[in-house]
Amino acid sequence: MPKPVFIVCPTAPKFQNLNQISVHNDTIYLAGVVGMSDAETIVSGGIVGQTRQIFKNIQNMLQYVGSDLDHIISLNVFLSTNLTQEQEDTFNEIYREIFPVEAERPLRCCVQVKLQEGFDIEVVNIMAAKK
Repeated sequence: MPKPVFIVCPTAPKFQNLNQISVHNDTIYLAGVVGMSDAETIVSGGIVGQTRQIFKNIQNMLQYVGSDLDHIISLNVFLSTNLTQEQEDTFNEIYREIFPVEAERPLRCCVQVKLQEGFDIEVVNIMAAKK
């Protein structure tokens, strides 16, 4: 069985000691993705800005290895325990914009957790197929 290949995408924030992407047997795995425009800057706009930036970063990473948002199989969403119900609803509205066809939405787990200060959301354990 071939070993997984680990890849760094130049158009997504890279953090020290962490790999961003692994490809193994035509399946793509992404590390946790947060709403940052680079390795030091959390985007403004709260849950809206961070959610949009996260999916922009995910799209950039997937495109870099020959895939896209339409090929995501599964993902896990961590929402901050500090969010209001209205902010959670806003996240779900954006999620439905990104994945508009209900029958084609990736498998998803969404839980509330205590995130690092400043973060409203993190998307982790992203798995996608190659195009």
